[in-house]
Amino acid sequence: MTYHYSVNPLSFLAVLEHVEAAAPRRPWAVSVKTAEIKTGPRTFFVHVRVPEHIADRLREVQRQVIPDAARHQEIDHVTLVHVPKPREDEHRPDKVNEAIDALRAVGADHEPIRARIQGWGYFDGAEKDGKGTTALVALLDAPGLEHLHVGMSNALKEHGIKPSGAHVFTPHITLGYLEQHGRSDRSLPPLSGSFTIDRAHVAARGHHEIPLTGGSGLAKAAALMVLQSRSR
Repeated sequence: MTYHYSVNPLSFLAVLEHVEAAAPRRPWAVSVKTAEIKTGPRTFFVHVRVPEHIADRLREVQRQVIPDAARHQEIDHVTLVHVPKPREDEHRPDKVNEAIDALRAVGADHEPIRARIQGWGYFDGAEKDGKGTTALVALLDAPGLEHLHVGMSNALKEHGIKPSGAHVFTPHITLGYLEQHGRSDRSLPPLSGSFTIDRAHVAARGHHEIPLTGGSGLAKAAALMVLQSRSR
């Protein structure tokens, strides 16, 4: 299917994003694998990408604790805001653009977040392909990530994109799925590893980056310009 988009001027925050991407990486920045997360007109998914050194370590553990590869989950993201797909309506391009600008304004007020793998969890209320299951997950200790989640969720609501309220936000990386209420029959080894979250990602009609710029004066001014332009 081919989409035709009207050409709009780039927001100042969008320009900052391009500058950020072209600038040399900061010492604490880490490389990530490009997540194979699908885009589409009914998709709006906000997430954090898992750095490759963390993903590689978790894949080794994944093979140990879930021998059946058919039950594995691709280790590439931490869900930040889940938006259920609307049954019929699509997210219009202008609606998506406005929502992305709003998320960039939220990102401009949040500093990079240090995340640490802290242990295991079983999510008995999970679903996979429409069926009830139990997810085996690595839990993430990332102080401040919950505030980013709330800020971005509220920003999306204000632009008519409704996040899921089915579960309390619990940062995690899913390793795989078990039978409903099942438990791994393998010993779960200690987990470790840390990384810095300096941006979020959005899969919508395309892939978008949301830098966390720490509320610097320039970023705040850019965010204010975007909000003021939307209110006119």
